[in-house]
Amino acid sequence: MFRILFVIALFISALNAQPFVEIARLGEEGKAPGQFRQPLALDVTSEGKLVVVDSGNDRLQVFDLKGRLLRTAGGFGFGEDQFNHPVDVWARTLINMYVSDYNNQRVVRLDRNFRFLSELKSQDAWDTDFQFSEVLSCAINSQNDLFVLDRGESKIVKINRRDQPERIFGTYESGPGALEQPVQLDIFNDNYLLVSDAARGQIIVFDFFGTFISALGDSLLKAPAGLTADDRFGIIVCDPASAKILRIHPDLKTFSVPELRLTRPLRHPADAALVAQDHGWLLYILDQNQLIILRQNLP
Repeated sequence: MFRILFVIALFISALNAQPFVEIARLGEEGKAPGQFRQPLALDVTSEGKLVVVDSGNDRLQVFDLKGRLLRTAGGFGFGEDQFNHPVDVWARTLINMYVSDYNNQRVVRLDRNFRFLSELKSQDAWDTDFQFSEVLSCAINSQNDLFVLDRGESKIVKINRRDQPERIFGTYESGPGALEQPVQLDIFNDNYLLVSDAARGQIIVFDFFGTFISALGDSLLKAPAGLTADDRFGIIVCDPASAKILRIHPDLKTFSVPELRLTRPLRHPADAALVAQDHGWLLYILDQNQLIILRQNLP
């Protein structure tokens, strides 16, 4: 038993010591395919496609894991296959993808070929507490519950697989879990819902019933924005206000600043995605109008 624990400790120590080295830097400001205007979020599909929310161009851009552009989807408008300032995407489910279409006040569901399937908006028949209009982010758990982050009332609306709202949380009634300026959602270990809160300078953790669990990163973060979670690696938080990223380890108690070997320092990191590779990890960071790809090789 001691030997097993020693080996695990060595592995974790090696993981913490290895730097992330920049291997590619893509994009510049513009409207052409492969260029960006205010990209705010990204996610990786189960097939290994990187989906970037190119908010200023009202579209999604899809890349392979090496950064090769595969396609674009969307464009400005109010129709089924258009967006009006999209701000987030959840692409980790096996079947569908979900886009937070902010100015169209909806969550758009797409298939794996980026074709429109349906939209979810507030319904007049719903109780007032369940209404949402300014969708900042969304996340799906393994039970197919949809969590919608609403900016207007700084709350989370939980919607079940039948598209019916079940509960709200994150309001002032959540006490120490009350949200002030939420930005993005993620899910960790299929047990915890994470919310970055720029005003609180923390990551707020709830269970799927809306019970407040903890607040992470106090005094270490200025105004956290994008975040990504992996059960083995932990949580990567982008903090554009301090131009850095923070790692929260899987125990949700240990924090570190990953070493990044970059050709140019980070300026305004908005979001990140993490992909496990043989003998290491790939880290993707949206920094202003560029997509940075880094690799961490384990010994």
